[in-house]
Amino acid sequence: MSQRLMRAARAKSDVLLAVAAQIFQQIATFLTGVMIARAIGVEQYGISNLVRNTFTIASIIGPLGLEIWLLRFYGVQRAQGREIRGTLGFMRSVCLCINIGLLICILLPYDYAVSHYVYKYPDFIVLLGLSLLVVPVAADLSLLGSVYKAESRFGAYSLLTIGVQSLVRVLLVGTVLQLSPTVLTVVLINIAQLVLSYVGTLLHFRRRLQARIPMPQVIEDVRYGARRAIEILSVSIWFAGSTLIYSALRLVDVLLLGAFSTAKAVGEYSALSAVAQLVQLYPLAASQKIGPQVAAAYERDDMEGLRAIYRRYAQQSSLVAGFVFGGVAYFGSHLDLLFGKSFAFQPAVAGLIAFGHLLSAIFAPLGFCLSMTGRHRLEFGVLLGGVVVLVASCCLLIPIYDQAGCAASVALAFATVNVARSTLVFRIFGFFPATWRDALPPLASLPLAAGADFLVRPLGERTVLTTGLACALYVAFYLILLIWPKFLRHEPS
Repeated sequence: MSQRLMRAARAKSDVLLAVAAQIFQQIATFLTGVMIARAIGVEQYGISNLVRNTFTIASIIGPLGLEIWLLRFYGVQRAQGREIRGTLGFMRSVCLCINIGLLICILLPYDYAVSHYVYKYPDFIVLLGLSLLVVPVAADLSLLGSVYKAESRFGAYSLLTIGVQSLVRVLLVGTVLQLSPTVLTVVLINIAQLVLSYVGTLLHFRRRLQARIPMPQVIEDVRYGARRAIEILSVSIWFAGSTLIYSALRLVDVLLLGAFSTAKAVGEYSALSAVAQLVQLYPLAASQKIGPQVAAAYERDDMEGLRAIYRRYAQQSSLVAGFVFGGVAYFGSHLDLLFGKSFAFQPAVAGLIAFGHLLSAIFAPLGFCLSMTGRHRLEFGVLLGGVVVLVASCCLLIPIYDQAGCAASVALAFATVNVARSTLVFRIFGFFPATWRDALPPLASLPLAAGADFLVRPLGERTVLTTGLACALYVAFYLILLIWPKFLRHEPS
């Protein structure tokens, strides 16, 4: 019993450490985002986000789905006492070789094509090309992350990656960018923070974690290794496709907006979208351990345990994400007070973007119910359908409604994906991940934010001070709502 309590305490502390790193990252991202936007202007800020989103998509392709495959492989092998280290090292080498090939044959030619025919901005080919050169580094960092998660060391991994990256970003943006306020400087800062965090993680992995991984009993020959690599990649590539398609739901909107609209529109939309990601702050950190838990519960044929995992998560994420949703959706249009007068934020865009992130925060971990139980192709099909909806909606709505059309497309795509996921999970496993009570916090947040703003309006015109006071009142109202009405409380699952 004492060992079980100790494991539970370590797991809880690991989540808290990951949450702390995520909070620091979001604060750093927000502060540096404001500093970058003010330093380089709205149009250049839009160009930097086009580069960043393209690099992010490439870095998602880089791990080839092995970061998800390793989670399942690691759990099964560890439970059965089999080797892990040999396969891990071998697949890291395979991943590196494939990434170099992708960089030469696909990514750099793609850079040339979009720079000449889609995003015809000065030096865009150089900016994107520099970013793509470090995709292999990002891929290996992702594979190492799977080991940290499987060893219940995700908190340490969060500090070594997003913690270090955020700290480096704050330091460099606060110094170097002020001396040279250009998009090139922003790109170089992004590269520096990734490389430094990779070096630190690699050193920590070799000194602290590698010895804990079971060694192989025999040395495999080359032909067996090649067959093994093909066998593994034939499964992991579906994970890569699912991850890519899901990430496209969060990234393609900016790229399509850039193709149909102006760099200024991209800058405004990207700034608002970056703030809206705060909705997923706690849920994203808390969901990191759900994948291995789902795989373990399914292996034990513990359907009640599987249901309990998602019910607990839905209860917690709706309370936290619902609060942030209300703040972003209502006060998002006031962000020009921070980003500068060159930015103009539309209330409709703020509400739609926040709603899309709210759906993702609560329902996205349902994907593990499919991908971690051998139904990764179903998950891929669901996500692919969502991307089709997103691309079609963006192509139809952006030319007419500009940023609002883009935000509406994202919300529609997230709704499509999560309704399909929930339906499949209910039919296969017989449970729905949330209850009607989980909808109450997000629904209550909007009138609370509006009430707080209404009370502050008599103080005068909209300023940083009055908006800050309204936000403080909103926080107080939401806390009172959580403490007082019993109908917001959930019974233990």
